[in-house]
Amino acid sequence: MHTPEARNQELPKLQKGGKVDGHLMFGSEVSRVQGDVPLVVYLARRWYGPSVLAAFLDSYRAMSEKMPHRLLIIWKGFSPLTIPINPNHLGLSDWFRRTAHWVCRNRRAGTTWRRLVGDSITSTKRWFDLSEYPPLLAGIDTIGYEVKDVGFDIGPYLQVAERFEFPSYLFLNSSSRFQAPDWLTKLSGALNRAPRAGIVGATGSWEKGNGPTFPNPHIRTNGFMVAREVLRKVQVDKVRTKSDCELFEHGACGLTRQIIELGFQPYVVGRNGDWYEAREWKKSNTFRSRDCGNLLIRDNRTDSYLSASPADRAHLAALAWGSPE
Repeated sequence: MHTPEARNQELPKLQKGGKVDGHLMFGSEVSRVQGDVPLVVYLARRWYGPSVLAAFLDSYRAMSEKMPHRLLIIWKGFSPLTIPINPNHLGLSDWFRRTAHWVCRNRRAGTTWRRLVGDSITSTKRWFDLSEYPPLLAGIDTIGYEVKDVGFDIGPYLQVAERFEFPSYLFLNSSSRFQAPDWLTKLSGALNRAPRAGIVGATGSWEKGNGPTFPNPHIRTNGFMVAREVLRKVQVDKVRTKSDCELFEHGACGLTRQIIELGFQPYVVGRNGDWYEAREWKKSNTFRSRDCGNLLIRDNRTDSYLSASPADRAHLAALAWGSPE
């Protein structure tokens, strides 16, 4: 949470932003916004509903952070008609997918996604009244940035990095929840003090995935922090599919590999505040290792591991580290 000084700090050069219930809001047309503290970026996707956002914000309140920063929430898919360009990516039923294609072809004036298929969305518990969201933000200063429901998580992250000029970014996906206080202090400390640090994260893996060989050390993009000057040097193709996101995370020309080629090193940061080189990740007790008791930021993948049977845990650990824990 912000210190009083951080709460009162005004961003210079705000452009095309407006107040919505006391929160700064920007649309995709924003050109540049500047700040001089770390920018914490959380992706709120409407498809997941308010409970996922509430879980993140509960952890944000409970796990206090004294380091000045700004919290930006990417509101993904909250416009009246913001369905994906390719509805096949949704994994919906055949009927629902055909309907989505019909809406894409018939963007008539005054026709909204809610009016066309609202009953079906409500019946699948995938559509929620927007009035549920503002109360969740009570007492938290945010910057809001609205995007269409395309590009998965990586696409909006890159948009934010392009248009919001801050010295560093902590990117968090929708299922992220902090597990210890001073999370930003710990991550930022590693990024600024660990030898040749170029990227830090709450979890890392050696999994081959889309990489050329095993081990394929990479920082997982559920929660990672990087300096703007480093991120600007990373070459990224357009992100259109889930496969594109996976290539960005752990492909042969992925984020971590490019940063290593630039002469920097990746580090995992534990809830104890220690940072770990790639060769130490398996023993850091953060990802698919024992009880993950040193995990700083939980997400859906770590949840799956912790709730799995012993046999499934061994399988997941083998994928990540090459041998069962």
